[in-house]
Amino acid sequence: MNPDIAFVTIFYIIGILSAYFIKLDIKFAVILLILSAAFTVIFINKLRIRKITIFLLFLASGIFMEASSIKINSYGQLSGYQLKEVSVRGMVADMPGPADDGVSFTLKASEIIYRGINKKVSAGIKIFSPVKDISYGNILQVSGLLEYPPGIKNPGEFDYAEYLKRQGVHHILFIKDPGGVKILEKHRGSPVLRTAYAIRCKLGSTLAREFGEKDASIMEGIAFGTKSQIPDEIIDDFQKNGTFHILAASGLNVGIVSGFLLLVFNFLKLSKKTAVIVSIPIIILYTILTGLVPSMIRASVMGIIMLVGYAIDKEGTTLNCFFLAALLMLFFVPDWLFDTGFQLSFLSVAGIIFVTDKLKDYMKNLPGWLRLNLSICLASQAMITPLLALYFNQISLISPFANLVIVPLSGILLPLILLSSILGAISLSLAAPFAGITHFLLCFMMKFSHYTGSLKGASLAMPTPSVTSILLYYAFIASILLFIWKKINKAWFARILFCLILFSAFFFLYEEARGTRLEVTFLNVGEGECAFLSLPGGEKVLIDAGPVYHVKTKDIDYGKKVVVPYLKRKGVKRLDLVVITHPHSDHAGGMRKVLENFPAGLIMDTSLMADSKDFKELEFFLEKSKIPLIKARQGMKLSFNKDVTIEVLNPPGLMMNGTSNDTNNNSIVIKLSDKNLSFLFCADIQKEAEEEILENCSSIKSDVMLTAHQGSADSANEDFLKAVGPSFAVISVGRNNNFNHPSPVTIELLKKMNVKIYRTDKDGAVIFTEKDGALEVKKCN
Repeated sequence: MNPDIAFVTIFYIIGILSAYFIKLDIKFAVILLILSAAFTVIFINKLRIRKITIFLLFLASGIFMEASSIKINSYGQLSGYQLKEVSVRGMVADMPGPADDGVSFTLKASEIIYRGINKKVSAGIKIFSPVKDISYGNILQVSGLLEYPPGIKNPGEFDYAEYLKRQGVHHILFIKDPGGVKILEKHRGSPVLRTAYAIRCKLGSTLAREFGEKDASIMEGIAFGTKSQIPDEIIDDFQKNGTFHILAASGLNVGIVSGFLLLVFNFLKLSKKTAVIVSIPIIILYTILTGLVPSMIRASVMGIIMLVGYAIDKEGTTLNCFFLAALLMLFFVPDWLFDTGFQLSFLSVAGIIFVTDKLKDYMKNLPGWLRLNLSICLASQAMITPLLALYFNQISLISPFANLVIVPLSGILLPLILLSSILGAISLSLAAPFAGITHFLLCFMMKFSHYTGSLKGASLAMPTPSVTSILLYYAFIASILLFIWKKINKAWFARILFCLILFSAFFFLYEEARGTRLEVTFLNVGEGECAFLSLPGGEKVLIDAGPVYHVKTKDIDYGKKVVVPYLKRKGVKRLDLVVITHPHSDHAGGMRKVLENFPAGLIMDTSLMADSKDFKELEFFLEKSKIPLIKARQGMKLSFNKDVTIEVLNPPGLMMNGTSNDTNNNSIVIKLSDKNLSFLFCADIQKEAEEEILENCSSIKSDVMLTAHQGSADSANEDFLKAVGPSFAVISVGRNNNFNHPSPVTIELLKKMNVKIYRTDKDGAVIFTEKDGALEVKKCN
């Protein structure tokens, strides 16, 4: 390996990180570039100094490229049109993909029209359209509501706004009416991309005709990395057994395609050079077909470099190709460094390069093929484990063994899928023999994946690791590798290991001490409510779990989508108490998915019934699970220790009847108190219940109040709010909801009382943490 390639790449990456985290700007980069160039000229005859200045030159280049990218990306020409109905003209800049009841795509906007005034712009907009017949290169005029993309709504969630920003997209536009899409021209843009995307669409539709929508969606995942249409239960199986990378376009795909092409060309007795010359355009085309994702580009760049070396009998080392691929990619798109696929792809390959051979040495008694494949799986897993915990909160314990079957099987399936789709596009009867074998192997893969994913202990839920713990993990790995490579002796290895263990012990003790404070999180679950309470004694309490929305294409379950992932990120293993305030879907809809994933010690509900399908399914689950159940009534108290109590303020002993809404007025209201602070959770009570509480409860004063019924006008009782006297009010409400919540009456009343207001639609999740008897408040947006 040429170490200079590795060093310049590392310095370039450090430059990108410096610009991103330390905010070093373009001026600093330019000064460093000039100084580096000057030193290179002055000390041109001194090799060591010249190398150092070259490394600094790449450091400055990394800062410059990332700082330039940030400056360009932060410039928003459309900020003045936020939340306005506009018309936009532009070109479809990528291949449209499936979205709820339509498609989504990026529009390279050239003109915006608002109130009859046209303005020239140059900006990327993510479009969500009910019209599906749209292709790359179409010139469109679209009309709809222009918005900023949603950022992080809850702690640890995927940052969709940041993801789009790295692609130069700062706004989204939703088109409600099909008439809001007008195709002005066709066949614009790059002819190469237009042809490639047309081929991709044709192959996808052919697979659907040959195998049906469900099986075709899985095959498209294997062949092209398209996952949006794959059923959730199948994705869960692949995630649990650690083979999810099969459904994402990655280096494995390029390796399989390259190997298959060379095998075919070798069979046809083509020369090396001819085989490579023919293979490279096919690999580039295949990379375009998969959507030009970073992991595929990395694999393609490495593959092409190695193929060229193979053709001219000057094969570069794998490490040279590895670092050169990273440098080339990050030179053109520095922000790829922060892409999950890029990170997983490069770390996985790094594990295979650095660790595989040493692992093979420890498996000498195993057969050659098993030793090689098992060491590759283990090496890759060892390097990406912290990132799997960070991004997915799940680590598969069975992954190395499941991959021993799934990876070779995908090596056969991928060429068969591509062959079946290509032949099927010509004639379905011509593709039939291959389609039969393909379907048989796919069914076997699905059954194997389901079996291994369903095994007890197949996967381990992990809390989101801190940056410190991730660095400690890689420090341990690095020290072990240095010892194995004999770069350090036993004495130094022992010293390093002792220091790392000592630091880790102090760090985790500190983290555990931090976790003993009272923390209350009001999650953003749209137009609904959910609060998670982490008590000083370690007890975990969940109040409601958000709504379930039933739309045409699929159900949107906030219990599954938001609450379960959040609890996993927090490292929750068990819920000590679950409160179902009342049976309305916006509070109880997501609870079944939560209880399927987390055992509960006790359920508290009202005994009220509901006719909704979601609540009936929840009732059936509760009966089957036999979780202890108590009926909440006014005056009931639960003590978790001498300082922390939960008191039920509503419903009264004799349930309310004949009110404006009996279900809402009989919902559970609880007060959480410790020696310093108190929280009041008002569920959906209305004026009648508030008056009942005022009359029968001695003290309802609280520091923090979850306003009743998403801040609606029917719960804006001034006497009740005065009795509570909160310093903070949280309104759990959906963005642009159809009920016009919260009511201006409620907002004005809270402002009149000098209450600090937090709204989940604007602030995201709101987190209150006790520190020395006072409250620290953090919001996600």
